[in-house]
Amino acid sequence: MTLEEIFNFYSTVFLPNYSRVTAETLEKPVQVAVEIENAFSHIAVYYEFAKQGNQEKQSEHISKAKGHLERATLDCLKLTLIEVARQARIFEKPGVLEHATTGKLQETRALLENFKISWKETRRKEVCGLEEDPETRIQYYTETIKIADDLMFLLDYERLAKLKSFWFMYYAKSLILSFALGAMSGVLGNYIFEFLKQPK
Repeated sequence: MTLEEIFNFYSTVFLPNYSRVTAETLEKPVQVAVEIENAFSHIAVYYEFAKQGNQEKQSEHISKAKGHLERATLDCLKLTLIEVARQARIFEKPGVLEHATTGKLQETRALLENFKISWKETRRKEVCGLEEDPETRIQYYTETIKIADDLMFLLDYERLAKLKSFWFMYYAKSLILSFALGAMSGVLGNYIFEFLKQPK
């Protein structure tokens, strides 16, 4: 990889993912900052060896800078995937698939299942170390996040707000009813107890 390719990767691959993860989490991941700092340190050393005309050392430090950039990008993608997976859990709540989406039910359900499968497979590969090539790992993280984005695009937030209002009223009524039944049971139980205590 050349220095030009390094900066192209930084601007077209890393930066969009870094911007997204900071927007999603409202935080700047510490490990990502460390990786970027290390990457630019190697680039600085690259320029020092360029002055000396040492191409072997230049290539070595460019390769190390690339590795840090790829790890930084993967860290961003991992954190983004965790966040979008959390958001996608809304589809598992009662009535959301049926009443709070803009797509056809069968297609939306299939997309949800596709995301679950892709997410589990991505995590399995990462945990088990089944894919060592960083570029491939970046690709399958990106593809899984894309499926989640397509899924979230189908969510109708206006309908969801109405559904949440229904849930609130339902649970509130259930709580009131449970309280009323509990109070009535207590009164009735006390009445029966007092009745049984009376001498015959």
